[in-house]
Amino acid sequence: MIRSAAIRCLPIVLATAGGSPAETRKPSRAILFVIDGMHWQAPKRLGLTNVLRLADEGTWVTQAYCILPAHPTTGPYGKLHTTSLPNATLQSGTLFIGPGTRMVQECFFPKRLTAHGVNITAYRSLNRGFSYSMMLNGGPDAAVVDWGIDLFKRADIRFARLHLQDAGSAGAKCTQTKDDVPWRRNIWGQGSPYVSALRNADTLLGRLVDALKQMGKWSDTLLIVMADHGQATTGWHPPSQEDGWITPLIFVGPGVARGRVLEYAEHIDVVPTLCDLMGVEPPCKGPGSGVVLNEIKVCHSGKSPARPQRVRIINRLIRDYLLLQGKMRVRVPSDPSLERAIVLAERQFYGVDRILDWHEAGTLDQLIQTNRSVIEQIRQALLESTASK
Repeated sequence: MIRSAAIRCLPIVLATAGGSPAETRKPSRAILFVIDGMHWQAPKRLGLTNVLRLADEGTWVTQAYCILPAHPTTGPYGKLHTTSLPNATLQSGTLFIGPGTRMVQECFFPKRLTAHGVNITAYRSLNRGFSYSMMLNGGPDAAVVDWGIDLFKRADIRFARLHLQDAGSAGAKCTQTKDDVPWRRNIWGQGSPYVSALRNADTLLGRLVDALKQMGKWSDTLLIVMADHGQATTGWHPPSQEDGWITPLIFVGPGVARGRVLEYAEHIDVVPTLCDLMGVEPPCKGPGSGVVLNEIKVCHSGKSPARPQRVRIINRLIRDYLLLQGKMRVRVPSDPSLERAIVLAERQFYGVDRILDWHEAGTLDQLIQTNRSVIEQIRQALLESTASK
């Protein structure tokens, strides 16, 4: 069945690609180009020339959902990772992470060379499995791209993650500034450092593509352009703000359809799809993992049945839980019986503080079912508390 499906796919490839063999071969290398905190509307709203050009040359997912961008610094997760939840789950391709969870670079390392460049040290917990690593403790985005270009010239890198931090830092500045400026709590405001950082990142993306073309390495490169998380319009990425969960996502390279647009995917789909296109086994399989986005392939029609939006659902349930927990805590002084409901909910609910336990739910659907049940229990407790007044 698999073999016959591949044969049926061939005419579609040739018709779509005009018979070009470049469209049917596997990429020689994959580059994950991450623009920190890029708002999902930024490419069109700001007219990011190079991002939009690559979207035309490949497949653009307009809304890719990551797990909400919380950053626990204490507890089990804080001991394991120095970076936010979306970065750890993106790199692994699963929401069921733990101390032994493999990351995508380990699918290539040590037999093939890998590289990780970023201009902040917060991502050091992702470093396992990289042949080359550059982490600046602050520094311009240009330093990351220039380092990557130089490395591609000198070494046969098969997987690289280049992470540009300046836009994310600028977004935080928008929400933190006390100055009376148009961009205070408005990332789109006149003179916004966030807009400037995104435009610069777009220019650097173009520089990388041009350099790969000059090296003769562009035609066999799989390039994935995305953000690690989204951005609230007020700046930064508060976990409760849905804009912080959504990023643009672009695939371009051998085997990827040109000019195709998808409306929804999840961050945990990136690594399975990358590995499938590269012909390597993904680092994680199982019920917490993402899926291969077959819709992006040249040999696919691009049409698929609507998929369950599990990451989006999980995020919304966690947001609802936090709000309801807050309501219960406010009422505790007048109704101490609610403390029992709070304790029970904390034990049962799979929240961000328990992400290393999420695998205990069995599947993402079962995790969703459990969290919905807990939220219903909280709502019932609040109703009973109100009725007893």
